[in-house]
Amino acid sequence: MSLFKERQASAKKLIQLQNEVLALKAKLQNSQQAPPEDCQECLQSNKDLEELLFQNESLNSEISELKTAIKKLKSENTRLKNKISKDAEDV
Repeated sequence: MSLFKERQASAKKLIQLQNEVLALKAKLQNSQQAPPEDCQECLQSNKDLEELLFQNESLNSEISELKTAIKKLKSENTRLKNKISKDAEDV
């Protein structure tokens, strides 16, 4: 009787595995036919990333320009302070 039970258990396992294989084949077929939605999300994410990179570049150039302007203003400020102190000494 134990051989019969082992065969029965093996047959059940075999049927489960066959069903699983068929389900995986069907899932694979469905995934190959329809374009994955993740790809659309990836494309949108890539577009967003490119836009953010462009904004980053423009902001970096703006920061550079502002730093240059600050440097010029500091030197102008120093020049004017020196001029004022020189005029104060002359008086």
